[in-house]
Order: sequence, then C-alpha cells, then structure tokens
Amino acid sequence: MHREVLASTAFVSWHDSMISFETLHNPTRVEVRVPALNQGRFRLKRRDNAFSFGHSFAARSKEFSDDVYMEGRIGCDATLADIRNGTKHTSLGHLEFTGDNGKKKSPFELSELLSAAMDSGLVGREAVGDLFRAIPGIATFLDDRRITVGALNAICINGVEFQQTSIELPTYFMPWAQCGMQIEVSVQKQQYAAGVRPMVYLCIPIETFKNGRSFIGRTASRGEVLELEFDTTEAQVLVALLQVFSLCSRAHSHDVREILDVIMSN
Repeated sequence: MHREVLASTAFVSWHDSMISFETLHNPTRVEVRVPALNQGRFRLKRRDNAFSFGHSFAARSKEFSDDVYMEGRIGCDATLADIRNGTKHTSLGHLEFTGDNGKKKSPFELSELLSAAMDSGLVGREAVGDLFRAIPGIATFLDDRRITVGALNAICINGVEFQQTSIELPTYFMPWAQCGMQIEVSVQKQQYAAGVRPMVYLCIPIETFKNGRSFIGRTASRGEVLELEFDTTEAQVLVALLQVFSLCSRAHSHDVREILDVIMSN
C-alpha cells in the first residue's frame, strides 16, 4: 500500500477468496485488494466488449491485455454456522439477523464493504435508508423469470440422432460508466431444484484497478494483488449491488432489508 493505514481501522480478510479491505489514512477512500490470479469466486476473464460472453484467462501463463476483466461473485451474508466453523469470516459477526430461511446470519463481504463505506462517509445513511424503505414495494423478482425453450431441430452427431433445442435464460447488465464497473445478473437453472436462480456478479475492467495498467503486457505472479479504490463515486456501486440482490427473490429481499437494518442500527 502507498498510504499509511490508521491503527484503529478494521481489517478484513475474506477466507475463501483471500480478499481484504481497509479504510486508508485518507478517510475518503476504501481500498479492496484481490489476488491477481483466478481464485474462488473471483475469476479473471477476457471478452470483446462489456456485453459479450467472457472467456477464461490464465493470468500466470497469459499476458494481461486491455480486454481482461475480473468477474466477482460477491456475497452479502453468512450463516452463523459457517462463521463458527471457520468457513467464512466477517468483521460484522456481532451483528445478527434471521434470514428468510430461518437461519441466523451476519452481514458478510458486500455488506462489510457497505458498512466500511458508511463509516468513512462515502455512502450516506440517507441513500441506505431510501433503499431500506423501497424494498417492501418490490413486486416482481428476477427468479420469477421463466425458462424459454426454442424450437426442436433434428441433429445427428457422430451417427447419434438427437432432438436439439435452445434454452434461453436472461442476463441483465447495469453499467456504471462513471467508474467502469458493471453489475451483471445471470439467471441460471437451479442445479438440484426446479426453477431458476439469479447469480449476481460485479465485473471490473483491468484498467479500473488502481494498479491495473502495471499488469498490461505481462503475466501475474503468485502473491500479487489488484488494488481497487472506492471513493464517493465507486461506493455508490455497493448500494446498487444490494438493490440488485433485493430484486433477485423474495428471500433475498427479506435478507437485504434485515442486513440494512442491522447495519444502520450499529
């Protein structure tokens, strides 16, 4: 880091993805550091444009280029069971709420970042309160989307006859031109259940990272990190992410509102 960190500042290391954040000596910034390698729920990819399909990128063997971005599947809460057994770690373990599924939970990852941004004055309580009050009015959720199946076509592959169709599942994009980041929601089939499940991602172009340009034209080494600073502009993405989570399902809506309630009451 290039700036002194206050001794009293909370420091968080997210166990499964090895992500950390802390408030800098400059109170108008919160910095996030992510390994510059594919790890856990945070993957480096390449794509032609912001709305095209991303392809895997091996950061240790391939040189970084301008079309590289990080796709992060960030969470917003953790069950007390996961926290107690060490599967997940949170700086807000003293805050608890009951999830829609009846499990006891604490704010986690995205919610920790939002709390840190509020403490630093990057996100105002009014914006968080507005979201808290708006959530009960949500009438349509993304998991209400239906799977669309296309027409059947006969196809032969290696002498084996099939009937082929296409299954269409929507993807939603929310670009943030002010800071280059983009929120994406991919509606996917449930793996072990009926219906669909919206998956929320935060996509960050390599050039948006504070030190991103230093990786262009070379490979990454183990231990290197990408640094992302949230100022008053970038921090608004955190509120938008929680808003998107609240749109995913009725269960998400309940849990996000509980998260906001305990954070504002802290």
